[in-house]
Amino acid sequence: MNDVQNLVNPDIFWKNLLSREPSLIQSIYSKLDSSSKKAIKKHLQRMVTELDWHAEQVKSARIALEVIQKINTKKEIH
Repeated sequence: MNDVQNLVNPDIFWKNLLSREPSLIQSIYSKLDSSSKKAIKKHLQRMVTELDWHAEQVKSARIALEVIQKINTKKEIH
């Protein structure tokens, strides 16, 4: 399956984003446009702060946010 299909297929997209694997998170997140990145970050932040999410989902979302923060920090430095 190619990168475009991974972005279009929500199951694969979320599986990669919440994989807890930094390389998969970085790969899928880097393919998003700016507005999509903002929406995804907002959703992940809700996942870690709202009570309705399963503990494992919260953990995965927190890891994804940490990876995204590192990506953004690297861009600010360069």
